[in-house]
Amino acid sequence: MDSGKDISVATRLASFVVNLELKDLPLDVVKKAHRCLLYGLGIGLCSFPTPFAPVAAQAAERIHPDCNSGTTIWFSGRKSSIHAAVIANAALLHGRCQEDTCGTAHLGVVVVPLLLALLETRGIASDRLLPAMIAGYEIGGHLEAALAKRTLASGFRASPLYGTFAAAASVCKLLGLPVEAIRSALVHAAAFTGGTLQSIGEGSDEWRYQVGISAGAGFTAAELARAGAKGAVHGFEGKQGFAQAFARTDLPESLCEKLGSEWAIRRVSFKPYPVCAHNQTVVTAALRLRDLVEHDQIEHVDIHVDPYIVPGMEFQGPFSRVAETLMSTSFCAAAALVCGRVDMSELQAFDNPAIMGLVRKMAVVSDREVVFPACTLKARLRSGQTIVHEERATVRDYDLTNGQIGEQLRQMAVYNSVPEPAIAKLENFVERLPRSNVSEVSEVFAQVRAAQSAKLVGAL
Repeated sequence: MDSGKDISVATRLASFVVNLELKDLPLDVVKKAHRCLLYGLGIGLCSFPTPFAPVAAQAAERIHPDCNSGTTIWFSGRKSSIHAAVIANAALLHGRCQEDTCGTAHLGVVVVPLLLALLETRGIASDRLLPAMIAGYEIGGHLEAALAKRTLASGFRASPLYGTFAAAASVCKLLGLPVEAIRSALVHAAAFTGGTLQSIGEGSDEWRYQVGISAGAGFTAAELARAGAKGAVHGFEGKQGFAQAFARTDLPESLCEKLGSEWAIRRVSFKPYPVCAHNQTVVTAALRLRDLVEHDQIEHVDIHVDPYIVPGMEFQGPFSRVAETLMSTSFCAAAALVCGRVDMSELQAFDNPAIMGLVRKMAVVSDREVVFPACTLKARLRSGQTIVHEERATVRDYDLTNGQIGEQLRQMAVYNSVPEPAIAKLENFVERLPRSNVSEVSEVFAQVRAAQSAKLVGAL
């Protein structure tokens, strides 16, 4: 291990993880972890109708077949290995693209299913869950904040890239590993991580499953380190280390200094709509513009957003998959203007003539004056009148309270055949931590499975 001024980045990150204690954390940080857990699992309950969960569940059962004990696959109720079940469970939580967001990374869908799998299969006490979650959000979140602009520009998706570190850190904290083992785990995570953006732009499925794969890579890194695997000393800041390999830059000196003072989990936001984070405010703005004008009176709309245009935002069809429509800024705005709401059903209205007619009248404008997640809509009407609607949203506007999360989940539950008692039971599980038992999570998902099966039988 290094000493003095030459202490490596990995060692400093590991020291932070070891010293993180729930009793010493700011109260708002702990409460935010509660909300992330409630929101992440609640979105998963409403994601059964998505097509990705059954695919991932089927794949998991084939990856590790005939497993009578182990981790529960929430979609099917069957058991599998930790690795396989986490692939399936992460895909379920990620199915609506409505998970929480830390900067540009969705860390909750990586960390939550992995930690709950370990609690379920290894009999670990529930009081270790929240500290492990927070460790994951902090390590993954600070690395994302330091390097994401560069790694995104190079074509790497933030969620799997930084999610691998979040997974490794959270598992190490859950297992109570010492500094040297955590240092090695994080460096191994740096060697295992990745995940490209190409599927986002093309609307294909890879990104749905990246988060489960990165969770598994982080888990593997932690277990290798626990068994004695040794990682490079300068795996983050070395000439061929993580920062240079993925971001082509040096790590900022402030990275480790911010740990424990600027909490990454405070930056986490929650999505009101099942669309890309960059389209959230666009939908809100379009819904409010709808109160001012009928959609058939619109001649053209310029949608001004911040300068970073995510692949897929400028796509205007033709559409055949939800993965395309939720990324398309024009489609999201048009669906809001035409339908007055944006949920999975609206995102599947690929051939709706009113929506598609409006999509072709829109343009996405990269505007240096707009700061994410704000946006401005400039609508020109057939009458020649121009209406300008500005939404000066900030990340704080998407930091929902427990009550707001509960209200949102109940509204979503109505459209997704989720019984209200399942939402209430989930709220009770999170509220009672650390006194609650992880088996309650599987019971909640079992309630939703039963409701989905009953709906299917009723439709026959």
